[in-house]
This record gives sequence, C-alpha cells and structure tokens, in this order.
Amino acid sequence: MQVALDDVELFYERVGNGPPLLTLHGGLGLDHTYLRPWLDPLADSFELIYFDQRGNGRSGGAGTLADATHATWVADVEALRRKLGLDKFVLFGHSYGSFLALEYAIAHPEHLAGLVLCEVAPKIDYMPVAFARVQERSPELFAKLMASFARPAKDDADLRAMWNEILPAYFWKFDPALAAKMDAPIQYRAEAFNQSAGKCLPTFDVTSTVSGIKVPTLVLVGRHDWLLPVEEGAKRVHDAVSGSRMVVFEESGHFPFMEEPAAFIDAMRAWKKSIL
Repeated sequence: MQVALDDVELFYERVGNGPPLLTLHGGLGLDHTYLRPWLDPLADSFELIYFDQRGNGRSGGAGTLADATHATWVADVEALRRKLGLDKFVLFGHSYGSFLALEYAIAHPEHLAGLVLCEVAPKIDYMPVAFARVQERSPELFAKLMASFARPAKDDADLRAMWNEILPAYFWKFDPALAAKMDAPIQYRAEAFNQSAGKCLPTFDVTSTVSGIKVPTLVLVGRHDWLLPVEEGAKRVHDAVSGSRMVVFEESGHFPFMEEPAAFIDAMRAWKKSIL
C-alpha cells in the first residue's frame, strides 16, 4: 500500500494483530523485504508495520535525497505515525535503521511504548577494529570489503552486485541459499545508499544524548557481527540506556533473525510480555 505524506509517498504493509510495531530497515539502499519472512512470526504478538524509507525500495523520493539527513528520515517516521493514527507504538530498527530509531527515540519519546535496536552503535568510531576482524577471518573477503567501501555505487544494479559480493562477511555461517532468498525481493536504491553511507553516517553521533532515552529498550546483537560488534556497538548503547535489556546471539552475525530465528523471536516475545 502507498501512503502520501507531505512531499513523498511511502510503501507500507501491515501484518498481524496486537500493539503496533513499526520497522526501520537498514542499508540504506535496501528495503523492508529482507526483514521478511523472518519477523512475520511476531504477528501473533504485534501488528507489524513494514515500510520502505524515503528513496528506498518501493517508496517515492528518488532524486530528492541530495540534501537528506537523518532528520529527514526521522521526520518521515513521525509523519507516518500521524498518518496511520498511531498514538503509542514500538519502534524496531535494524542496522542503519537502528541509528534512525535512536534518533527518533531521542526526538519523540512520548510516542514510544518501546524501542528495539538490532545491531546498533551510538557512533561509528571504531572501524579499524571492525576491519581488522574481517581481515583476520578472511583476507580475500577483507579486500572485497575495502574495494566496495572505497567508492559510491554507480547505480542500483551496481549496488546489488556490491552488496552480494560482501554479504558473506555479515553472516557467522554463510548460506548461499539463505542469501539468495534475502536478495530476491529487494529493490536496491543506490542514491539512498550513497547519501546515507557517504554523507550522513560520518556525522552520526548520539553518544551525548543516548542516555536520555527512558522508554523500555531491547538491544539485540549477533556475537560475530563485524560491522556493529558487541563491545563497540550494542554494549555501549545498553550501558547508556538505563533499564535496557541486551540479548547476544552466540551463533549469529549481522542478521540474528535469520541465523537464529527461533531464539530471536523468543527474545522479542519475552521482552514484549515484560513491558506491555
């Protein structure tokens, strides 16, 4: 379905029954489809609201991102909340989506019943450590990562090729069939990737404000995530947000909902029962 905001139309889907849980996909440049069907089992506990962020996937906004900042995407979340008539909701963010979820929680805490941050950090200030982990694991994979990170994506097809070449680094145990299932429905958007990764991410920093988050917060992280590792990422957020709960998935990388789906869903359901 499409919903018209002030200056953009966003694609969204609603699945399930219960308190609303709005999802923020990562990338950017990917779309909501890589969260499915892995989050769909939560439809017995939440009304899941999936959407493609501005300039991503099936949403509008292509060609308008040259001046976009995190504030642009956060404002879209708030506009979507109003349009869908959500008073209180749970916000779920994965990867880059978790950065935007943090900023939404800081700006609009009054509308949140809870916050779920899957693969998160308050600032990306540890990349030498992250790259060293990949190099130790696989020099060949490290070389591919460095080549991909050294340039912007030329177009949507190029982003898809880049992403699939480095995707093995994001899993603890890479399964080509699982990766193909994830890749097939994604509508890649190079403009969103280049703007977010190249221009916005370098200035992302909530280290001085994250402790102000007071809503119930769940932090989820794969033990073997090279990009957003436990100590440099999730634990810093967990330590800063009073009363937050952190769950570490010992056999996962960047996508614990794919690598340990049953444990991931159980953790989400248990947390929901504790707060709602």
